[in-house]
Amino acid sequence: MALRNSEVVVIGGKTRIAQALVAESNNLGVRIRVVARTPEEALVLGNLYPHSSIVNSWQEPTLGIGPNQEVCIIICALGLVHPAPPDLEIDMERFRRDLSHMRDLFREAGAGVHAVLVSSVVALVPPRDRAYYATHKNLAESATALLLRSLPSARLSVIYPGHLVEKRTWATAEGLLASPYSSLAKELVTIARCGKQVMRVYGIDARLWLLARILRLALTAVSRNCRGIGLSSRDGRPRVQ
Repeated sequence: MALRNSEVVVIGGKTRIAQALVAESNNLGVRIRVVARTPEEALVLGNLYPHSSIVNSWQEPTLGIGPNQEVCIIICALGLVHPAPPDLEIDMERFRRDLSHMRDLFREAGAGVHAVLVSSVVALVPPRDRAYYATHKNLAESATALLLRSLPSARLSVIYPGHLVEKRTWATAEGLLASPYSSLAKELVTIARCGKQVMRVYGIDARLWLLARILRLALTAVSRNCRGIGLSSRDGRPRVQ
């Protein structure tokens, strides 16, 4: 199902991947609209994307799409975006707020909407010191799927990238194996264009990391011993207020 005259909408416009996505779409001639959740955010996004249309999600109708028009919503941020020390009350408040905006967008997009969620490879086999972050990524995926379930022909694609950088460098193995934001942006545009539902681990480092994690878990299952983690280092130190 190719996206010929379809709307491509981006959630999480302030993220680096969203900026790369808009730049790549401009190069390819794909029209992208960026969602703003508040008037203040609309001003920031307007400065970031002077040549893109900003969607004010607090207004109705939000998208203003025509009947039977395909909509692809690329979710670059939902809830906790980067690993951070836990603050459950604040993080869940932000997640509920983001989810509410997304629910309204899905309802307006209607049947056949294609949501593309940028997750993290850590969500697939989380280490204990990233359990909180991985939980939020899995919660974002499950909540998105739940919102889409009531819409006929809705699709959910999920991309699990590893480490993302501006450019690959030869200085370290991590820098050499990481994926540039621009490369992931091209992947997202391709998924939006083809319209097919995919679940994909993205990046050389992500695939190698996942393989290493699986091997480590296999050794853990054989030995029956799990590596202990001190409470002070689990998911990072407490946030400084």
